[in-house]
Formats: sequence, C-alpha cells, structure tokens
Amino acid sequence: QRLAVTAIANLAMRASIQERLMKEDGIVILVELLSKSQDLQTQRMAAGAIANLSGNTQIKEELIQKGAIRALFALSKSRHHDVLAQVSRGVANFAMRCK
Repeated sequence: QRLAVTAIANLAMRASIQERLMKEDGIVILVELLSKSQDLQTQRMAAGAIANLSGNTQIKEELIQKGAIRALFALSKSRHHDVLAQVSRGVANFAMRCK
C-alpha cells in the first residue's frame, strides 16, 4: 500500500493525470486508505495526494462529494507532524478554492 499510494501522490501532481485518477476511482482508494491505514507513511502520502488533487478546481466538487475533506479532517487528530502537514496543505487548498 505504501508504495502504491506514493506513486499515486506523485502522479496526482500532474494535471493531465488528475482527472484520470478521479475517473478510475483513485479518490475512493485514497479516502479509504486515510480511514483505515495505521501506517504513518501511507497516511502522509494519501493526504498529500488529496492535497495535490485539491489544487485542481475542475475536480474539487467531486473530491468533496467522495469524502476527501471529511477524510482529511478525520486524520487531523494525528499526532505526527508530517501527516498533519499534508492534511493542513489539503485543507488550505480546499479553502483557497471556495466560492
């Protein structure tokens, strides 16, 4: 899981890949990993992938509908600063694109 989510997070930085990740249910997988994984690196990378995706205004609504913000807020209880940094970045990206 750790290697797969790291690859997804890296791919999620590319705008050309972001819509494909959404169409292939990548966000569903990321939200599930955030909810279920106890591995800190997996949590950090999944939150980072969502943060990368949340910078794209064209897919923001779908991210919200599929539980991305809810998953980030649930992970905000983490005591690990690397995880919290990615959660904060994701929440900030969502906030910057609010209408």
